[in-house]
Amino acid sequence: MKRWMLAAHAALALAFGSGAHADVTYYFTSPLYQTVTNYTPPCSTGTCTNLQTGAGINGWFRTASPLPPNHLLSDDITPLVTSWSFSNGSIGMSSQPARADIRVHGFKAATDAQGNIVQSIITVSRWADGAAGPHATDALVDTISANTHGSGSTMLNALCKGTATVGGVGDTCILFGTHANITSQATYPAGGTWTLDAPRPAFSAAALSATEGFAGTKVLVFTVTPDKPSATVPMSLDWRTVAGTASAGSDYTAGNGTLTWPPGNRDPQRIEITLHGDTTPEADESFSIELSHFIGMAPGATSLATGTILNDDAPAPTPTVTLGNATLTEGHAGTSLMTFTAALSSTPTAVVTMQWGTANGTAAAGSDYTAATGMLQWDAGDDLAKTFTVTIHGDTASEADETFTVALSNLAGATAGASTTGTGTITNDDGTPPPAPGGVQPVPTLSEWALITLSAALALAAALLRRRPD
Repeated sequence: MKRWMLAAHAALALAFGSGAHADVTYYFTSPLYQTVTNYTPPCSTGTCTNLQTGAGINGWFRTASPLPPNHLLSDDITPLVTSWSFSNGSIGMSSQPARADIRVHGFKAATDAQGNIVQSIITVSRWADGAAGPHATDALVDTISANTHGSGSTMLNALCKGTATVGGVGDTCILFGTHANITSQATYPAGGTWTLDAPRPAFSAAALSATEGFAGTKVLVFTVTPDKPSATVPMSLDWRTVAGTASAGSDYTAGNGTLTWPPGNRDPQRIEITLHGDTTPEADESFSIELSHFIGMAPGATSLATGTILNDDAPAPTPTVTLGNATLTEGHAGTSLMTFTAALSSTPTAVVTMQWGTANGTAAAGSDYTAATGMLQWDAGDDLAKTFTVTIHGDTASEADETFTVALSNLAGATAGASTTGTGTITNDDGTPPPAPGGVQPVPTLSEWALITLSAALALAAALLRRRPD
């Protein structure tokens, strides 16, 4: 056998395989023929056969695993194909058994997000003399095309006007001509359809749930079952956990693995995920199981299932906040800081925030203190009191003690406690206040009247003593 013939056989064996077929099969059906033109008898050589009106192209190909999702039409999938067969209603071509006269022009297919074929350009041919070649110009060739966009065609006894090496195989006809006496041909419009026939796995339940418990662990079981067995080869798929609102490690144990079914088997397979109990009040949390890398089977309607961990711990009470009062001696000059303290009644389980702001009382902003606003925040688990300061201005004026207020507002994650308003008292340290305006003297106290009476009595006694004779 010539060297190029050996290469052709090797390439065909590589492209289409010779062992058991994987049970992932794509079936093609074209629209009915739009036009049919058959040869004019007599036909003395080649494939002297009529094409049937009302027929079309039908066929299939198999792969070891489903085509990847979102595959492009421009990418050749020939290396993935393990076997194939196509018919035009009058003749058929197949990869099995391998034949030296068969040529593959390419398998190109585009897929959607689920891996289903939505477009294809596939052409196979054979030399009408059944020989390996090489073939000269005008040698007769039969072709079948499985196309989904644009018109497709089939020809018997076409005249080959040019050959080339395609997919590593030489002597492949790439230019076709017709001869009225010997050529039969038919065309069909766009719109061919592909159907994937393969076992498809499905979760027994797309959503499962279990209470977490207060301690220890428990198992949440996901079950995967194919809709039918594979007749000839094992089927398998990979699975893994995907974190959601639940955290791997603290809420559940992350995992991954492979599920396998032998030929003829479709028994349910279990995926067991360990859940961790706790006593922390929290919202229900979830994670997912994702299926991927399907071998001998195709993805089902969904490749994702959700597991929900139900909280069974009583919710913590919402904390209340209370703001205290503050007192500070003003000082004779400069500034000093008055400290206010806000405290929560219990440890928060979520973030707590609020705003605070000052307001005048008998003390005036600007001269006695500096007006101010701010925000307080507690993170979940933080039960420490929070403080903030207001700047106090010192002076040497004799005056009464003065006050201003600080109020809490826009509470989030907490409610108002005993008081959300604090009073800041600025204590005077500059002596007795001056007399009241208008010259009005202070009213004497009882002790002062006693002193006046005593002084008058002593003065009268002294006068009487001076008037006594010697």
